[in-house]
Amino acid sequence: MNGTANDIQRRSATINTNTYVSLGLLVTLLGGFWAILNTIYGARSEIINKQDKVELKLESLTTRMDKLDAQHETWSFQDQFKWSVHLQRDNVGKITVPEPESGR
Repeated sequence: MNGTANDIQRRSATINTNTYVSLGLLVTLLGGFWAILNTIYGARSEIINKQDKVELKLESLTTRMDKLDAQHETWSFQDQFKWSVHLQRDNVGKITVPEPESGR
């Protein structure tokens, strides 16, 4: 019985070709898994960077549009009437401006 126990200990303590194949397979699988995760993380980072750039551009366009809207001059009824009176005064006898309706 003692001889078989020594044989079992000797066999379990030795490293053979099967051990190297198993370790190599494990290292290859872990390396492949790491490479896939690294690629996915890199793609994710690029997508996030592009989204940030697009958001910044949209924000700057919105800001510019708001500024342009704020600077937009209005052409009110009063402005139109003043312009027409000025036009009539400069072109006496050629242009007549009707009086505005009383409802305004």
